[in-house]
Amino acid sequence: AAKPPMEAVDGALEMVVDVLWGCGAALQKDEAEKHRRYTELVAAVADNLIPHDLLLGRLDYGMLEEAKLSDNKFRRDCNKRITQRMYVPAKYNLLRESNEGYAKLLTHLTELHTDGPASASALLATLQRLVGYFRLDPFRVCALIQDVFEQSLDAADAFLAALQYFPGPVSTSTVGFQVVKGRPAALGEGTAFYQMLALLIGKGMLSLTEVYSRLLGTVASQDEKPRGDIKEQLLIGLLQAGMHDVALQLLDLAAPWDWLACEDDALLKQLLTQCGQMIDGLYAFHCSSHILRQVVLGPSSPPQASPPELLKPLESYGLALLRHIGPYLHNDVVFMTKLCRVLKALAGSQDTEDLVKMIIIEVLLPALACVPANPALCYELWQALAVLGHEDRFEIYGAFKGQELAKTQKDLQKLAADQVDQCVQATLDKEKDKGKSKDKDLKKHSRMVARAAHSHPLMVAEKIIHMADVPVEDTNVDGFVRLVQYWTPFALDVLLYALLVRILEVASVLRGKKTNGVRPCVEAIALGNLGRLLGLLYRRHFAVLRLEG
Repeated sequence: AAKPPMEAVDGALEMVVDVLWGCGAALQKDEAEKHRRYTELVAAVADNLIPHDLLLGRLDYGMLEEAKLSDNKFRRDCNKRITQRMYVPAKYNLLRESNEGYAKLLTHLTELHTDGPASASALLATLQRLVGYFRLDPFRVCALIQDVFEQSLDAADAFLAALQYFPGPVSTSTVGFQVVKGRPAALGEGTAFYQMLALLIGKGMLSLTEVYSRLLGTVASQDEKPRGDIKEQLLIGLLQAGMHDVALQLLDLAAPWDWLACEDDALLKQLLTQCGQMIDGLYAFHCSSHILRQVVLGPSSPPQASPPELLKPLESYGLALLRHIGPYLHNDVVFMTKLCRVLKALAGSQDTEDLVKMIIIEVLLPALACVPANPALCYELWQALAVLGHEDRFEIYGAFKGQELAKTQKDLQKLAADQVDQCVQATLDKEKDKGKSKDKDLKKHSRMVARAAHSHPLMVAEKIIHMADVPVEDTNVDGFVRLVQYWTPFALDVLLYALLVRILEVASVLRGKKTNGVRPCVEAIALGNLGRLLGLLYRRHFAVLRLEG
């Protein structure tokens, strides 16, 4: 039959073809009968209702073949188009790239830096038009926005809004490329880049785990030696941006931290600066204004409680940060002094007593072992420890004794131990001599032992006790007492702890032995020597060694 004339409403034929396409897409491959009937329907519609050109442009190529609507010319055109799209490589010439599009984009980005966040909405609209009109590479556009963002951190909200249009893999790949190829190794030149990266992570636009694994994985895969300061600079950038929660995640993710492996010690200095800013409020409240309080309220005025807003940084992220720094805190003696004074103020409160103990055990005592002989720092630490009772102090010494020392601490401690052995042995050899030479050598050896005790009090105390703990009657323990005449109160307190521990050990062994009542055993002689040493120390240094409570 002849085709009837068609006077349809505008768009009606297109809607019918779209319905046919939807019906074909809903069919399953195993529905053979429905598929056959659908093919007959398409063929009938093509013969009586809808022009071939409209069907060829909107239906699937496979359905057109089954309905026998495609001719040879249509097949050749489709195969040619598929080949061009799938298999012919696109030619790219750097001399004819879209320089105009990138130039316009850079102009609008710099205008955003001068105009401020008010033009952020206009930037987003312009960004979409430029990318679509000039067909700009999204990776290069993202990298260009990040470069300008790095120089304009004040307009962070606008740039973050622009970068939200790029998926996470695009931003992560761009950042990784800049770290490997374009980022400088010096901290002073790359701080802004890591602050920008911290803002992206803090806003949830990048994943910390993915960024960290990609950065270090990309760098480690290069032929060149990978830089070991990437995670350190990222940590500092997170702290500078105020992303403390994310910084704590990075601390746990990238542990252990070896700050000596950094190529530039400016990283450690910058991190210590961040730690100093963490306790500045507490130091100003407790230490800088104590003179004014004493003038107004008197020298016996009770200490004031720390405000919660000043104590929160130390409790929330400060303790974890100080733990990871550990012995490397010795690089900033001024900060250690401020920290000791802050802990002295916090030690009087039961709410912060555990915090004080953990910082002393895990941070201050390990760092003190790496500091050259500094009696002033020992006095500052003793001021904080003196607030605690002797049981708490002995608990701190015992916990520190059971810790595993770092390699640097072991090397320094070994050198100090050899020096102490020589001084003690030389003092014992000259105890029988008389004259001024004996006193002169004794002062010299006492000062050398005191310098070692400033950094390693527990090790030096155990050395002296071990040499005095000999099973020989009438041992001259007065020489050992003279060796500690220049010790600080902190070192003397550690000596008392080590001496009491050794007395308890010898006494427990002695209780398990039977004696004939005629000749004392070896442990009894050693216990007598230790008791005489304790008595002489207690008599000479009563003000320090008294056990109150």
